[in-house]
Amino acid sequence: MVRIGLHKPSGWKIAMKIYKKYKLIDVNWRKSVWREIKLMQKIKHPNIVEMIEAVDTSKYVFLIMDYVGGGSLHAHIKA
Repeated sequence: MVRIGLHKPSGWKIAMKIYKKYKLIDVNWRKSVWREIKLMQKIKHPNIVEMIEAVDTSKYVFLIMDYVGGGSLHAHIKA
């Protein structure tokens, strides 16, 4: 699930990708999420959304990223 938010320290509009931990019981799914985080931490390119930070809480994993308007890449591909 992706939600729009506000990064209070910077005042920037952000996108928050939210993973519910109870859904990460499957080992492959959990590895996939952590792989995504590690890759996003390394990628710095002007044409790729930048991850600001990852937050791991007791119930959720949040990926805080730059907000890019215009809908999801998936929606554009389907169209």
